[in-house]
Amino acid sequence: MRRPNRRTGIAILLLMCMMLTLLPVDVLARDEFQSADKNMSRGNPDGPEDISDEVKATLPTRFTYTGNAISLTISDARIKEYNILYLSSDENEISEAVEPGTYSAIIQGWGSSEDGINYAIYFIHSFSIVRETIIYDRIQFTANNYTGAYDGNPHSISLDVTTPGVSATYATTEGGPYGDTLPEFTEVGEYTVYYRLYKELHVTEWGSATVTITEPEVVEQEIEYTAGDYFGAYDGVAHSIALDVATEGVAVTYATAEDGEYTAEKPSFTEPGEYAVWFRLEKEGYATVVGSASVTIVLLSNIEYGVEGYSGYYDGAAHTIALTVTTEGVAVTYTTAEDGEYTAEKPSFTEP
Repeated sequence: MRRPNRRTGIAILLLMCMMLTLLPVDVLARDEFQSADKNMSRGNPDGPEDISDEVKATLPTRFTYTGNAISLTISDARIKEYNILYLSSDENEISEAVEPGTYSAIIQGWGSSEDGINYAIYFIHSFSIVRETIIYDRIQFTANNYTGAYDGNPHSISLDVTTPGVSATYATTEGGPYGDTLPEFTEVGEYTVYYRLYKELHVTEWGSATVTITEPEVVEQEIEYTAGDYFGAYDGVAHSIALDVATEGVAVTYATAEDGEYTAEKPSFTEPGEYAVWFRLEKEGYATVVGSASVTIVLLSNIEYGVEGYSGYYDGAAHTIALTVTTEGVAVTYTTAEDGEYTAEKPSFTEP
């Protein structure tokens, strides 16, 4: 900006007079300007040539807010000297225009060309300072938790960022500090990893994901065994289940109820009845087995029957024994020797 001189004082005085008389500023300013500069009218009998409209058309009306003062500059080579008085939106004089808003500037200037033609400007120029509107893009990404059993290896969250040029930083607490190294965890526990994604002209993304490491899975082997029931007639002898454990080193205990007291002694039974024998098979590194089998002892009834042999002379006819069974539902089979093959056909004889 040019340094103020006598003409600056004249311009300010003119402005005050115009405001007091409520006359249009630009009309009165032009008249007073011409009367104040008759000494520049050499070569212009009617006064200096007014080129205000031409110069005003070259000045910007909108500025982007930068935090620095706005400076209007007259670049027309015909104007050698000029003064600018800045006014706020309420027409108060200000030293500079910095903050966003609407402003005016009273501009006065003069000059001459090489051929001796004098020029002058005097006008009010309005302009505004606005904040630039920036639309920030969103960073495209997905954050994934980790869950797994302890395996002695370090684990962490995973970030899949599809927007190029994004810088990622991490922390183990929301308040930081954040660094470039992605935290990893090995021991059993639940952990939170906080992340910050940044890219210029993008919305900064803050978030978190978790790392969960559980106790290691124990894969137990199975105990190999077979268990069998007992079914038989009462014979006055103690009987029990049959249990065959093929896996070595298994501890076997028994009880007569599932929730009973298990001991190493296998229960056995003599009297007729139906009994349950529970067993428990245990070995370190193997799945414990709890199972049961049954013992059934029945009391047999006597079959009512009568039998008579045959004795007689040879008569050429076939003869056999006489068997009468009075108990119902009895299956009868025969043989000619105690340890022979029994069949339903009764043997008969003809020859002596």
